[in-house]
Amino acid sequence: FRFPGGADLEPYLGAWAHLLIVDESLDTFLHSHAMDGMPSAAHIHHMAMMGVAPPESLAMKVNFPHPGLYRMWLQTQRDGKVVTTPYVVRVRQAEGAGSRSVPSALTKARRPK
Repeated sequence: FRFPGGADLEPYLGAWAHLLIVDESLDTFLHSHAMDGMPSAAHIHHMAMMGVAPPESLAMKVNFPHPGLYRMWLQTQRDGKVVTTPYVVRVRQAEGAGSRSVPSALTKARRPK
């Protein structure tokens, strides 16, 4: 995920970002945190005070348990406001990887009007 002009990205609940993921059946729920730019100790709630500069991009590590369609919500805090951005990802079976699944396409979802 990229954040042009990421200087206004702020820590939210101890991380630069949170990613919530559910599958089509709502049987699988995943939660991931941004991995980039974090101090060595996880969930430090005042990173800005520690002199850690906000990143312009974030990486999330997610192991999807099975192929299918997943809805995702990325939560960040910018300029004091929590921003939730929806996404949809289709996960396909990886070739030659046994039971491992990998994302094949990530599409930013449209917000309902």
